[in-house]
Amino acid sequence: MSHTLLIFRHAKSGMDAPSDHERTLTKHGIQQAKFMGELLNEKDIHPDLVVCSSASRAVETMNLAMMAGQWECDSTVTDALYNTTVNVLFELFKHLSENDKVVMLVGHEPTWSELANSLTGETLTFNTAGLCCISFDIEQWKDLKPGSGMLEWYESP
Repeated sequence: MSHTLLIFRHAKSGMDAPSDHERTLTKHGIQQAKFMGELLNEKDIHPDLVVCSSASRAVETMNLAMMAGQWECDSTVTDALYNTTVNVLFELFKHLSENDKVVMLVGHEPTWSELANSLTGETLTFNTAGLCCISFDIEQWKDLKPGSGMLEWYESP
């Protein structure tokens, strides 16, 4: 059985906001998010579920990518992906539905690099709007472990 994880860093954001959590995308960031959504559509990869950080820039990235890529799926916005750790993410994987074979996480550095590196043994650093695809030969998401993934590709706009 195959599972796919898409790890998507939010697009370029500005610094002019009352708090880090409320930062929004720049014009360039809006273009980046749309480009990456279209790229997924071109690759014919459509998430079954998106789990997104509650930070404004991450939610905006998710929404723009979904709209531009013309793919729809269930999505969840959670504080758990804002300032999170790899250990928290491994706990999250244990609670994913087996109906969701392709899951996208939208969030932040440096956690996204740490997660991708832990899962694949590769050395990745995510640029803004960077996106990687990792495949797993596992029966259930709860079987996901460090080193169990194969990096299929990494793209950034």
